[in-house]
Amino acid sequence: MRFRTKWIQSVLFASMFLFVFLVSMTVFTPAGASAAVLTADEQQMLDLVNEARDAAGLPALVCDATLSGLAKIKAQDLASSNYFSHNSPTYGSAFDMMRKAGVRYRFAGENLAKASSVSSSFEALMAASSHRTNILSSGFDRVGVGIITQGNYKVVVQMFTGGQKTTTVSRATPADRSPAVSGLNADEQAMFNLVNQERSRAGLEPLQIDMTLVKVARLKGQDMINNGYFSHTSPTYGSPFDMMKTYGVQYSYAGENLAGASTVQSAHSNLMKSSGHRANILNASYTKVGIGVVSGGSYGKMFVQLFVKPASTRPAPPQEPAQPQEPAQPQQPQPQEPAQPQQPKPQEPAQPQQPAPSPTVSGLNADEQAMFNMVNQERSKAGLQPLQIDMTLVKVARLKGQDMINNGYFSHTSPTYGSPFDMMKTYGVQYRYAGENLAGASTVQSAHSNLMNSSGHRANILNASYTKAGIGVVSGGPYGKMFVQLFTG
Repeated sequence: MRFRTKWIQSVLFASMFLFVFLVSMTVFTPAGASAAVLTADEQQMLDLVNEARDAAGLPALVCDATLSGLAKIKAQDLASSNYFSHNSPTYGSAFDMMRKAGVRYRFAGENLAKASSVSSSFEALMAASSHRTNILSSGFDRVGVGIITQGNYKVVVQMFTGGQKTTTVSRATPADRSPAVSGLNADEQAMFNLVNQERSRAGLEPLQIDMTLVKVARLKGQDMINNGYFSHTSPTYGSPFDMMKTYGVQYSYAGENLAGASTVQSAHSNLMKSSGHRANILNASYTKVGIGVVSGGSYGKMFVQLFVKPASTRPAPPQEPAQPQEPAQPQQPQPQEPAQPQQPKPQEPAQPQQPAPSPTVSGLNADEQAMFNMVNQERSKAGLQPLQIDMTLVKVARLKGQDMINNGYFSHTSPTYGSPFDMMKTYGVQYRYAGENLAGASTVQSAHSNLMNSSGHRANILNASYTKAGIGVVSGGPYGKMFVQLFTG
């Protein structure tokens, strides 16, 4: 097993009747936190945690409403997206989630578990030194607990923080370069202004508000709050493309940005720092937008931006588009060494091997082979085993790339095939771990560089749990080529 500093992952198996997965992660970084309504399972877990702390002579943790909301969202994401990792394909890391929700902390950590009962989850966590360290850390004073039942198992998420700092967020008042639109609320108008200011700086035409898209965006925002999720795929309406079709929106290209934040300025800043979301905002092909801002949920407000190029619109003059990556996660803060280390020492990684091209694989096109070589070179530099090509995954990756071009979208969720995990199941791919990277670019090198510059995508490429890959590169679409990487282990 490979250990990374501040990142401990372990998998435990206990008896034939108890199947438990555990992951523990702790980081110490500069960064504020409120009591929560818990289910019976969550209350039981909280009681067990605080009983253990009391036995160790430590003060009880306060159950924080925001952290519990985030933990529930993460638990639901683990269950619905069929993965088990600190790095969510939807939200990024726990620290990304906390940052988006406005949580300020000095210390933070996350425990994940999956077991047949709350008590067995807790016992397994306490039996693992790194997970026990989080539960019994004197640096933590708040906790959020989220538990989702998935079949015969409980999916458990614990989020811890300590050293909270309070900050006052001032609302920015940028110059109003977009005309006031009747029917928008103040937050929606402010975000519309910010979007068009960014486009003006980039020399692009301003977007026009489409009130049907506004309606759809508000429905999506309210649905995320009502159903406690944060994803492009709604359990009520399906994908954003399904929603647009349902409400009669005709388009040749379409995209969606989602953000959760306490203010318009914070949401906008986070979107512009993410290459994939920035690419939507600065996409020259889009001419109309709908913005919905709904108050509520763990983040304070939900922000939904829907972009379209109507089917009847003449194509914009060709120009080099911004490079998208889906979903582009904010970079994780650089962890600082704690004054009193609590984390077990990491194991020495294997000696890096001299990067060498992967053997030529029959059936890959030139771009796919080139990208496969680059992926394995990165893994070699990190001391990881090379991935093996799986031609079934290659087939699925190509289908996904072509589908994005044909249907004018850029998302993990296909209106034709569903999620990448749905596609893998449809084509008989068996896996324990799985992931997907998407990029749009004119060259292999550009796509690879963008993926490696994004912490979430880089984590997939350098995940030691993955052993197989499928790479599909399809020419077409607004970016020149679509790149799809599928990983399994």
